[in-house]
Amino acid sequence: MEAGLQFNSNYEMKKFNILLYGCGHIGFRHLQGILKCKEKINIYVYDINLKQIELVKKKILTQNNNLSKKYINFSHILFQNIKFDIVIMANTSAKRLENIKYILKQNSAKNIIIEKIPFQSIEEFIRAKNFLNKRSVHTWIN
Repeated sequence: MEAGLQFNSNYEMKKFNILLYGCGHIGFRHLQGILKCKEKINIYVYDINLKQIELVKKKILTQNNNLSKKYINFSHILFQNIKFDIVIMANTSAKRLENIKYILKQNSAKNIIIEKIPFQSIEEFIRAKNFLNKRSVHTWIN
């Protein structure tokens, strides 16, 4: 796994673990909201696009964010062996079910929030529903 940007590396780990899967426009808006939370949060930001990751890092550093209770790690390689409290799927709906399965093969998650159009078809939606129900993952579509 690639080492990412880590704000406040002396921070005591494990409060809330959040995976932001995709840091484009909508993903960045989610990140801004997460950073406003007063809770201690471990934020894991994944995006396949390295340029997008670097852009978001710069934006975060230039904004006046309260990072004292945050641990942030960026990577273009999916994080592994983490128990996520929340996964935010801020990627496109193409291959979304495949992406969710891959995340849950490598990690665990209690809750998933799916952005935009959730899936490409009703059939894929039903397969996702069944898959997530079997794993007792609470899921919302924004």
